[in-house]
Amino acid sequence: MWRSLDSLFKRIFPAPAQTPAGVAPIVVISADDRDRRVLMDMSAFPVYFAESPQKASAALEWLRAPVALFDRDWPGIEWRAEVQRLSSSRERPCVILMSSVIDDYLWEEVVRCGGYDVVAKPLEPEHLARVIGLALSYRKVAPQPPRTARIS
Repeated sequence: MWRSLDSLFKRIFPAPAQTPAGVAPIVVISADDRDRRVLMDMSAFPVYFAESPQKASAALEWLRAPVALFDRDWPGIEWRAEVQRLSSSRERPCVILMSSVIDDYLWEEVVRCGGYDVVAKPLEPEHLARVIGLALSYRKVAPQPPRTARIS
């Protein structure tokens, strides 16, 4: 039974190909083709593109991803609730909001919702790499919630 479940998860959430040693995958929730191309071209980070916020949550846990990028313009989703939900998942990822409008008030609101930062759209590879790198560094030193063991 466990092999069947493992196989199912591997089909739904394939591990990133050629992941460099020690480099964690980034989970991305964005329908913007331009942003997706920028992220695919960033070879420093393996990227998993989620088809929905629900699949992103599952991928965050399965891949143990330390960073999630969420597009503020995702259709039909209230971004504040989604940032809060993603950031409170078991892995406690740094959630970065991608937005075409950025100001101090938005950043403060993202942080209040449990998010890590905001990046401007259209994405600039150098800036995005710096923000992701800082988020990964933060995750290395930030206290993590204890992982609970499942007793069967």
